[in-house]
Amino acid sequence: MSVTERYAYLDHAAVAPLPAASSEAISRYSQEAQTHGDAIWPQWAKRAERVRVRAAELLSAQTEEIALVNSTTQGINLVALGFPWRPGDNVVVPSNEFPTNLLPWRNLRAQGVEVRAVDMPDSGEIELDRLRDVMDGNTRLLAISWVGFLSGFRVDVGQVVEMAHDQGCLVVLDAIQGLGAFPLDVGETGVDFVCADGHKWMLGPEGAGLFYTKLQHLDLLRPVGIGWNSLADGGFDPRSTRLKDTAARYEGGTTNMPGMHGFAESLR
Repeated sequence: MSVTERYAYLDHAAVAPLPAASSEAISRYSQEAQTHGDAIWPQWAKRAERVRVRAAELLSAQTEEIALVNSTTQGINLVALGFPWRPGDNVVVPSNEFPTNLLPWRNLRAQGVEVRAVDMPDSGEIELDRLRDVMDGNTRLLAISWVGFLSGFRVDVGQVVEMAHDQGCLVVLDAIQGLGAFPLDVGETGVDFVCADGHKWMLGPEGAGLFYTKLQHLDLLRPVGIGWNSLADGGFDPRSTRLKDTAARYEGGTTNMPGMHGFAESLR
């Protein structure tokens, strides 16, 4: 029975129901894993790569700018932990952000990074002037949600990026509450980093998401959580040190195959 036959489903801002095609893709993987083991692993990897292609299409990005991640949290931490922080640097963030977009920045205090959490009106509206007023020459990043998780207030991404870039800092966008419901063109908006799990408006399974970085920032971030899957030469040579020259270098280890197979269908 379809979810639409059982409910008037309004909880996409938490966890969306799976489309039939996504459910079937996950079931197909499960059946193949039971009957073939990894004898058809190359086919699984090829299906998972569809996420990268379709995510790039969704964002009007290049496939080289997309990494497959397991959560918004992982994406944000790729930036927080991999950014080349200097003594005296600060990051600006609205104080009403979801914990995922606060805790990774607060965790940087041990490295001497100042977190400037800026109070916003009780309505949840994001007032860019308040953010701009606390920025200075040491502000390296603005971390902000596209859509507020409590208020539903949606920022104009292009306007936010223009303001931040004028102040000399980059933008990390937590896009999970907007992506799939509204269009986002990373080239048009100029946003630097985008993080989103697929289980809300993109109708994907939990634990399968995307991370976008401008290609020009690829060497800016120190790869965090690197492993065999980060290597350019296939990942099995213990002497290999050359990383992939794409955002896939951030993927590190084993891919969530069933999740990515379902997510690929959701994106389609």
